[in-house]
Amino acid sequence: MDKLTGWIKKVSQPLTGKTSNSVNKTKTQGSSSQSGTKTSNKSTTSSQNKPQHKKPVHKKPVHKKPVHSNSQGTSKIGTHSSSRPTNKGPIKHTRKPRKSFSGKKGWKRPDPAKKGDVNVGALKYERKAATKPSRPVNRNSVSRMPKGRTQRPRPMLGQVKRETSNRKFPMYEKLPKGDPMRIIPLGGLNEVGKNSMALEFQGDIILIDIGLQFPEENMPGIDYVIPDLSYVLKNKEKLKGVVITHGHLDHIGAIHHYIEKLGFPTLYATRLTKALIEKRLEEHDLLDKVKIILIDPKKPESKFELGKFTIEYFRVNHSIPDSTGLYIKTEAGSMVHTGDFKFDFTPVDGMHCDYEKMARFSKEGVDMVFADSTNAIKEGFCPSEKVIAGNIDRVFRDAVGKRLIMATFASSIGRLQSILLSAVAHGRKIFLGGRSMIDNIRISQELGVISVPMSAVRKLNASVNDYRPEEVLILTTGSQGEPFAALSRISRDEHPFIKITEDDIIAFSSSPIPGNERSLYTVIDAIYRKGAAVMTKVDMDIHASGHAFQGDIKMMHSLMGTKYVVPIHGEYFMRIAHRRLAIKEMGYDPRNVIMLENGGIIELRGGVARRAKESLDQQLIFVDGKNHADMTEKQLNERRAMAEGGILTLLIELDAKSKKLRKSPRIYTEGFLENPDVHGVIIDTVKTQYAKLHQKFGDKITEKVVVEELSHELHVEMLREVAREPVIQIIVSIA
Repeated sequence: MDKLTGWIKKVSQPLTGKTSNSVNKTKTQGSSSQSGTKTSNKSTTSSQNKPQHKKPVHKKPVHKKPVHSNSQGTSKIGTHSSSRPTNKGPIKHTRKPRKSFSGKKGWKRPDPAKKGDVNVGALKYERKAATKPSRPVNRNSVSRMPKGRTQRPRPMLGQVKRETSNRKFPMYEKLPKGDPMRIIPLGGLNEVGKNSMALEFQGDIILIDIGLQFPEENMPGIDYVIPDLSYVLKNKEKLKGVVITHGHLDHIGAIHHYIEKLGFPTLYATRLTKALIEKRLEEHDLLDKVKIILIDPKKPESKFELGKFTIEYFRVNHSIPDSTGLYIKTEAGSMVHTGDFKFDFTPVDGMHCDYEKMARFSKEGVDMVFADSTNAIKEGFCPSEKVIAGNIDRVFRDAVGKRLIMATFASSIGRLQSILLSAVAHGRKIFLGGRSMIDNIRISQELGVISVPMSAVRKLNASVNDYRPEEVLILTTGSQGEPFAALSRISRDEHPFIKITEDDIIAFSSSPIPGNERSLYTVIDAIYRKGAAVMTKVDMDIHASGHAFQGDIKMMHSLMGTKYVVPIHGEYFMRIAHRRLAIKEMGYDPRNVIMLENGGIIELRGGVARRAKESLDQQLIFVDGKNHADMTEKQLNERRAMAEGGILTLLIELDAKSKKLRKSPRIYTEGFLENPDVHGVIIDTVKTQYAKLHQKFGDKITEKVVVEELSHELHVEMLREVAREPVIQIIVSIA
């Protein structure tokens, strides 16, 4: 013990001496400040004569404020003195960089899976990825593909939202001073259907057409699509009236949906168009509330004022009689809306285009033409309906001993006239299938548009089987393969009176609307399987379009002599073809052929037009069911997701106090994979993720947090495991 005590004293002796020397050294420095420079030089000399020792290891120095003396001998803290200790030099206040926590020796990054007491319970399907956090996904955008997959699952159905063009077509001209006329297409661009356009000038608004669009393949359960008239609805007190160009549903089909919301504005239409509108309004108990003014393009009354707009109707040819275009004039300028048109020099209804009016409009001045683009990719002129009538008559002559079933558009009144006349001439009894076919023919007969007597036409009934095949013509709807049309039901053997046999010829006097091809081919396949013969436009030219070909378009622009051209009514590639035609073959300045999107705005003033910087945000509005409930794109996409990926429902039971899982989650599926391995992955993911949530929130965890977080994680897992995105529903039960 004595030896240990002595060794401690021996070891501590140099440390004690060193401490005393440092204290004496401080005292010497304090006195040197009074004696001047000599003491400083002396201390410097003595320090140089000292033997050199190994540099001791010092602890981290602690910087203190220096203590200096003033001339009276008293010390002041924090004041500067003229003399400094020369053995240390200037004091440098430098901060060393802080070492990171991870730089410590022996430190390891903690494993999040082992942190805390995370009890995930017994996993049904053990796998490495089940106990690790999933790859982060940006929840404000489309989910990214998890690591390990090189390709995102391709959807079965296309996107519903209409794409807009990224191409910019510059307009360089500035408008003269004054209020411009604003032209706003609300539908009919980048689509075939739901045509509508608004015109606004000095606080007055008029509407041109309110049509519908038939659903496409990627719109399950939708009856039709209608234009977005939100802008007009917000300004309905400015609306002076609605002018209608013709009676096809893509121009009048949505009137009954909006007429009450718009405050029952006055409608302006020609005779047949007026009758077709009244029929649809009557079906929805709106006829007594709507005023429709009859317009006859041959009479002076076809020119009238509507607010600050002067409007004049002029007749054009189309696949339905009483089709018209519009010449609209204001103080700001003038424009022509062609409607759906073609030039037919031998029309079956005897109604020629108003060439005289078109020439007069050109003399008065037309600043801008909005023209039909549906057939702008086809060269030449559109065939005359009279040529088609001759080919239809040939079909009747060649169908010896066969029953004829002809399908066409119920609104193609001119075509119906040709078919009915040929049937009467060849002694066939005419049976009509389809409600719209019966209504349109009855209305046309009452107006004298169709000259076939009422006694020659009857509704399809059981008596059709009492006649020999060569004595019968069945004229029906379903030329586009509509699932509930008469021809589609006949092809599926679902019609109560008609069964297709080998003695039948089914003739399609139509061409498929873009998007309807698949449905139409399904009907044709079913007919062939029953042994019947099928005749389409490929076999014989029994259909003529009602839309202008390139020759018709060039003729319209030449007649009008306009400065600006705006291609409307058609898909984007159709309107681009119209633009190329105007620039390359007619010499229009590219700046004067204006490409718009739905909701785009053109401003016209003093013969100068430009595209406005602002535009309307147009949405697709879907109508589903008889109550005409509007569906949003989000709701339709949910319906599509259910069709593509099915439904995955999870029932999670939590303890009311601890909020822990009471038992393993239960899985219910509809239209989803019944795979035990996939279900095991789902259960493992739920258990693991919920354990982490419970560790974070404890018994304060909410149902909203559980649903949002687990839905997100399961969404990523389903993409990784099965490359599908089912609709995920999570039901949380707390007991």
